[in-house]
Amino acid sequence: MRNLKLTLATLIAMFVSVASFAGPYVVYENDLTFNKFDNLGSLDDTIGDLRIGLDVGDLYVEVGKFGEGLDFDSGESVEIGISKSVGKFTVEGNLESFNTDSWEHKLETKVKYSF
Repeated sequence: MRNLKLTLATLIAMFVSVASFAGPYVVYENDLTFNKFDNLGSLDDTIGDLRIGLDVGDLYVEVGKFGEGLDFDSGESVEIGISKSVGKFTVEGNLESFNTDSWEHKLETKVKYSF
């Protein structure tokens, strides 16, 4: 029993210390696909993601729900990413996953040079 209490106290202390340095946040993303600029559609034609996120240094993790417009009942969404600057270069990468009947994934990378 003593080991269980010590383990739980250690886990709680680790969580509290990470949470004090990490930046929790809420993010809303909205995506709209279209062919012509004169017919953008309505909010119901968009896909929206509502996620809770956590920044830890150069890394971030977001977990939430997605759906059409502001109706977030289509499935789960997860995004994990990193951003690292070296001199005038910034390299960013993220893995975004969506689950309705099965998981689908998208990997995105970006390299930026600042003048």
